[in-house]
Amino acid sequence: MDKRIVVTGFLWAVFLVSGWNQNLPAEKPVPERAALYEAESGGSKSAFVDMMILFNQGPATAPAVEILQREMQQRNVGRSQLVKEYEDLQNSGAPDEVLETKRSRITAYDHETEVFLDQRQAEVLSPVFETIESAVKKLGKEKGYRAIYVEAQDGADDVTLAVLEKLKAQ
Repeated sequence: MDKRIVVTGFLWAVFLVSGWNQNLPAEKPVPERAALYEAESGGSKSAFVDMMILFNQGPATAPAVEILQREMQQRNVGRSQLVKEYEDLQNSGAPDEVLETKRSRITAYDHETEVFLDQRQAEVLSPVFETIESAVKKLGKEKGYRAIYVEAQDGADDVTLAVLEKLKAQ
């Protein structure tokens, strides 16, 4: 399987779990059908976008994913070095307490890596999602939509490709 698809799928899952709509006030519940765009007044039409397509095919995604892949590879090199040191200690007959210290260091490194990559994903992917949201809002205003949702709605227009064109034109 292509690594880009796996990483993109993973990043998409992180995006969904991380709460892209975190800028909503805490006292308001997240709406069941979240909208990326809602008009103050006017239009009666609604639309939806397929965020997976916008994320996977948007021009800003590939460079962001490459950055994250590079950083993940660097962290994997560091982990490999720690594992090699552990194996060398084990093969040389090092005492159990020395081995346990090295195992603890590997576990700590794994945790540090997870925290680091979570932070970097947020930093690197935030601009991608902000760009998508901006393009959705522009299209919504231009076309007079009442709302543009992130999931299909009965009777709503699919404007995914129109938003994708806006992203590519930026």
